[in-house]
Amino acid sequence: MKEDKAVDNAVKGKDTFYLETGHAISNMVLTVRAKNESDHNAPDATEVKDVINAVSNIKIEAGSRVFKDYSAEIALKWATYKNGFEPHTDLTQALGGTYNAGWQEVAIPIDWNLCPGDRMCALPAPLYKGGGLKLSITYDFPIDDDGGQNAFLTGATNHRYDLYADVLPHLSNDQLKGLKVIEQTQRRTYTTKATGSDLIEMTTDGSGARKVMAYLVQAYKTGIREAVLFEKLSVILNTSQTIAEDKWNGWQWRNAEACDLEYQRRVDMKAQTTDDEYRCKIPNVMPFYQAHATTGEASHVTSTGDQIIIDGTTADDKGMLFLNSDVIPATVIIDFNLDGRLQNLLPMNQKKIQIKVENGTVDGAAEFHEMVLAPAVY
Repeated sequence: MKEDKAVDNAVKGKDTFYLETGHAISNMVLTVRAKNESDHNAPDATEVKDVINAVSNIKIEAGSRVFKDYSAEIALKWATYKNGFEPHTDLTQALGGTYNAGWQEVAIPIDWNLCPGDRMCALPAPLYKGGGLKLSITYDFPIDDDGGQNAFLTGATNHRYDLYADVLPHLSNDQLKGLKVIEQTQRRTYTTKATGSDLIEMTTDGSGARKVMAYLVQAYKTGIREAVLFEKLSVILNTSQTIAEDKWNGWQWRNAEACDLEYQRRVDMKAQTTDDEYRCKIPNVMPFYQAHATTGEASHVTSTGDQIIIDGTTADDKGMLFLNSDVIPATVIIDFNLDGRLQNLLPMNQKKIQIKVENGTVDGAAEFHEMVLAPAVY
């Protein structure tokens, strides 16, 4: 659909284009890349602003229907749960040069199917031509905001993307109308509190045409470990019936087991200083650092929350940091399709559907995403 396209704006902006295809879309991959201006780790106590968190919103819509509405980070969380591992990321601190040296890159799956070969769920793009099926990408690439560190080069040609799609060919109009489509019906934000509970209102549908597949909840605060922002999450129907409930870490272990999780992210690093520090949005991370042969292996790696200290480095040391996690970081997915057969989805023809959150830490940033299975036309 798009190949090696420069963004429309040099640093910060929004690109929108129509998804013009005569076929149903089975899945898509959006690959975003950006050229580094800095060639070192970020200064101490500074979160690294990488190509992942530079993409703040991916939105696919047709008229009043919103099919996807999430950041690159949330998209990676959905894909990690579906596949058991994080999709391709190339996070390097090498100085920008000819691709791919000095370029960061992330591949963002945008799935419309339940599994490879699925011909029941897809995005029937031809049906939405009248409503203007379109994709928007909102981005902000930091430029020289830390004295030359932690930044990308300016210029639209230094921030590029590809969009590829797998399609289901040779479907008639009636077959397109018979497809199911995965649709996003909520994207809500919430600020956590020190104590107490709140009810987050989710979508209901009196027609019964749509059913909830899953809720994704992300909760993150800089420097804080897992399992303290929310103590517990519950799904409550009609104000009184609790149909799903567990502690935060209980949900996370369920998710890890359900997807056979093997989570690892790698960062090609160049140390900023002695005993270097790296911060990332992976709380309770289990790091491992391998220095390049010229300097030997760093003596020790410790972590507190999302802060990683690499003892034994000196300025300009090069190495590879491996970030491992036993759970999908900062995320819980309440899944109503564990068997993969669509037999236990949550009907939306309820008076109320609420997620009850029991708080544990003040001022954390939380998001709630609701994915439902819907008819192609209703």
